[in-house]
Amino acid sequence: SGASPETRKAIDLGVAYEWDDASLSTQGGFSSEPDYLSGFLRVAGRLDLERKRTSVELSARHAHSAIEARPD
Repeated sequence: SGASPETRKAIDLGVAYEWDDASLSTQGGFSSEPDYLSGFLRVAGRLDLERKRTSVELSARHAHSAIEARPD
């Protein structure tokens, strides 16, 4: 008995922008196999205070996946 070969396709992308006292970034990704799909999205921001001695960061992420079981 051996493992059946599967092909996985995936892509992850991200974009970020920085100002003098702040930054904003977003990332996303998608992955697929014959019996599995998944994806994610992330957004993050940062604000520098007190001449960059203090930073406040906030991020949110959502991920989703779906499995479709197939009998051998």
